[in-house]
Amino acid sequence: MYEIDQILDNNKLIYLSAIDQNIYAEIATRAIKKGCQVMLLPDQLKEHFDLQPVYNDGVIFIYVRKDDSKHLDNFVLAMFTSGSTDDPKIYAFNTTKIEKTLSWYKKIYGVTNKSVIISPMPTSYNFSFIAGVLNANYNGAKYYHKKPQDIMTFLHEHAKEYDKVVILANPIILDMLSEIDNMMGANVLIDSGGAPLSTKAIRIFRHKGFDVREGYGLTETASLTHFDAEGNDESIGSVGFPVDESISTELVEFDSKPMVKIVSSNIGRRINIDGQFIEDENDNYQTTDIARFDKDGRLILLGRATDIAINGMYPKDTMESIADILMQKCVLIQHLPNKQVNIRFFDSDMLKHTEEIKKILSDKLKISRDNVTVECVPGLLHSLKLQRKKYA
Repeated sequence: MYEIDQILDNNKLIYLSAIDQNIYAEIATRAIKKGCQVMLLPDQLKEHFDLQPVYNDGVIFIYVRKDDSKHLDNFVLAMFTSGSTDDPKIYAFNTTKIEKTLSWYKKIYGVTNKSVIISPMPTSYNFSFIAGVLNANYNGAKYYHKKPQDIMTFLHEHAKEYDKVVILANPIILDMLSEIDNMMGANVLIDSGGAPLSTKAIRIFRHKGFDVREGYGLTETASLTHFDAEGNDESIGSVGFPVDESISTELVEFDSKPMVKIVSSNIGRRINIDGQFIEDENDNYQTTDIARFDKDGRLILLGRATDIAINGMYPKDTMESIADILMQKCVLIQHLPNKQVNIRFFDSDMLKHTEEIKKILSDKLKISRDNVTVECVPGLLHSLKLQRKKYA
């Protein structure tokens, strides 16, 4: 690591990527501790920009700016958005914002130096890096990136060795966890990260001993704004209330859709690849998520900006209407123009329910069965929701 330490000591801004996600986490954390400004490069973007490579051992890739005479603005961490609904953008955060978010995670996760946080997602993804890598480091906990099947093995063999195991989940993990009979006796918190689970599915998970909670946050908001801190029957199906009194949420009508607008002191700031701010400081962010509030003000996510209401229902409502078929399984649902509905499973075995699903949704949504498409998704990319668009 001597050569890497020299690079970190001699460069203010580094651009980092790695094949091994645990090594990625280690080097990024080390760089931040040394006072470097770190831009996390998703693997598929590491060669896209005109940067100067200064280290490449086939596992770790470090770049610096070719022209370091340009002004460098004040931030500690920069991350790319997923690109699920738009071209990826870069948002930067200073130390104050990062530490504030970590204090919120400490409150909602309750991890200690005897805990472990595990993620199957890339280290460059905001959820993995802030809720996982930095959060573990902040609390003296362990952090591991593991492949989905390795997480299952870890739970069986090591879960009871820790006072808390936090899993940053995605649909693939949740579908695998559904096959485990119970986790009674182990303190396992599953942050579903807004993954598509019905309220019935969450109840089943909790009955088995998995403390499944929904949360909400974006790269633009430093990973966290809402969390189901209550974890009870009243809050189930929602992402709860804002995690701090400094955060507020409103619904703004766009194309007759109620879209989430976040007001927070932790909104990131747009930055370019040269480390220069390209937008002014802002305390609000207009998302592309459709939502409603429950009677007590908890936030319930309904879909994305591209979804349309069909018979007054959005994808979340559609998912709940087939919950008895889904049981614990995840599903991605889109409401497309011309009243087309796309149902996408991660488990091909769920395709056997195709005709039953079409019948239920035809009745609920008042559409033809032919308007309902049921398919299996081959895999997940960076956004964990939709195929990543090419950076432009």
